[in-house]
Amino acid sequence: MVKIHISNIHNAALSDRVKLQHKLAEAGHALGMYELGIFSYPVDSDTPEQLSTRLDGLVSSLEHGDRVILQLPTGNGREFEEKLAWRIQTYTGHYPFFLVSTEIGKDYLSMLHNSERVLAVKRWLYEDLKEVMGRDASEKLFFHYADETTSELDDRACLTGFLDELGDLKENKDAIQVCFALHDNDGTYSSRVAVAMLSVMRKTKSPVCFHILLDESVDEVNRRRLKRVARSNGAEVEFHLLPLNFGKEYISNYYLKLFSTAGLFRMLLPDLLLEVKQVIYLDADIMVNCDLVELWNQHLYGKSIGAVVDSGIKKGRYTSKIIGRGLVEKDKYFNSGVLLMNLNRIREKGNLWEKFLSFIEKNSNAWLIDQDALNCIFKDDIYFLNSKWNTLIIDERADNPKLQPAIYHFAGDKRIYYYNFTDIDRVYLDLREEVPFERNIIDNVFLQLLNSNLFKIDELQKLIGKLSERPQKIIFYGEDRSSLRTMTRIIGAENIAYFIDGSSSNSNKKRYDRPVKPFSELKEEEKGTFVVIVLPDADQNRAIEKVEKINLKRDIDYFVAPTMTTKPQGGYEV
Repeated sequence: MVKIHISNIHNAALSDRVKLQHKLAEAGHALGMYELGIFSYPVDSDTPEQLSTRLDGLVSSLEHGDRVILQLPTGNGREFEEKLAWRIQTYTGHYPFFLVSTEIGKDYLSMLHNSERVLAVKRWLYEDLKEVMGRDASEKLFFHYADETTSELDDRACLTGFLDELGDLKENKDAIQVCFALHDNDGTYSSRVAVAMLSVMRKTKSPVCFHILLDESVDEVNRRRLKRVARSNGAEVEFHLLPLNFGKEYISNYYLKLFSTAGLFRMLLPDLLLEVKQVIYLDADIMVNCDLVELWNQHLYGKSIGAVVDSGIKKGRYTSKIIGRGLVEKDKYFNSGVLLMNLNRIREKGNLWEKFLSFIEKNSNAWLIDQDALNCIFKDDIYFLNSKWNTLIIDERADNPKLQPAIYHFAGDKRIYYYNFTDIDRVYLDLREEVPFERNIIDNVFLQLLNSNLFKIDELQKLIGKLSERPQKIIFYGEDRSSLRTMTRIIGAENIAYFIDGSSSNSNKKRYDRPVKPFSELKEEEKGTFVVIVLPDADQNRAIEKVEKINLKRDIDYFVAPTMTTKPQGGYEV
């Protein structure tokens, strides 16, 4: 049974507003509601950390699924109230209803829009809010008179009449349940989740309820934005809050440089979504280009999860230590960016988080620790899905750039390849531009790309200028990689004096019918008579250090190949 809480203000002067809030809270108690006590205090004296702790204490009695009637104003200011409302949303999965007993300003408009029900207890207040809320008022705004003279029976009628409308609220139990995990220090991943959510809603005809597992790195502004994206497209969203540094002690600093702790949040899905039988988990860096109802209705044939074999592992682009140790077969290692999870079955087979902890005790050096753990835990309990349900973008760019009904997974690659603009990139960019707070990120990417291209042009002009001064030897330093191959094609292999690849064992060999010599040969050259085109990661990333140690100057004696080539040519993108 859903518990209903009603707020009540304490430690405040007994004004008419406070007396009325006490009166309505008492009527709520008589109806079986629980009190959410709020103390009046100087909010400005709190640091952000103190305020966060205070808010956690206020909502600590709330449980997922509870509903809260928040009486406004509390006297602690709109900023406090807005943060409290979002904290209530995070703990319960529902933004609070508002019971307004006196005038509030237009700066409350965003809060009123986010709430599903607003009750005004004065006729003039109802008319004011109706004007402020505009079209929202017809669906959300209710009126029932109450003041210090109304009877307790009238006050109860005020609340019960308001709550009778709960039957009209959308039920999520029959919706497709979709989950994201989110840790976001700079705001970019919140917008990426919003784009993924939008792609789901654009293609899925059935009702959708999003569950977002997050920590406090996702601020209230971004939570509000995510909720707006969902609500404006007819979907529901529930937030599930985890501690800021949750799971950090279990993973290496190396992992944190490449990924985030969000990957660990899904280990708690069976415990956090107790009323949910099945969920589709999606990484933030995906684009859904099909109706999810087909995946939602996929039979798992008695298995706990459905997933797609990792094509990168299968094709040998990268590997996993658990494969090397024989814990999982290469052809049965799945990518965990898209998972169809039977939560009931997972719960029946034991605690997923405890299984994860058991895995890392024995495999603390695993590279993709969350994905590796899931592969080991569900090794014999997985149904392998069609590859269209987790299609890695890196494969599609090369093999099939035409848009297909599929879930496309950027797999950590956040770029759109403007040099080789496919249908996939076009649709994804259109989606990104629909998310207002993603537009600034796109603008910055374009600016970085423009500046990068200007820099490449400048570098090429310097090289041409240098080679035009007088005849000089052209020497290439580095292995036969994309950017050096491109520069070889531009300059012409016949114009290259020789190659250096950093390995003395390769001296006296040939590349493009030109000699390959050791680095020591370069030391014997007369400065000013040659130019070196360098691949920085040659000689175990010491190529730049080595040429500068023999007093060669950048853009005079040597030039860096990736700064003069595009991304598809092996160059630096930005």
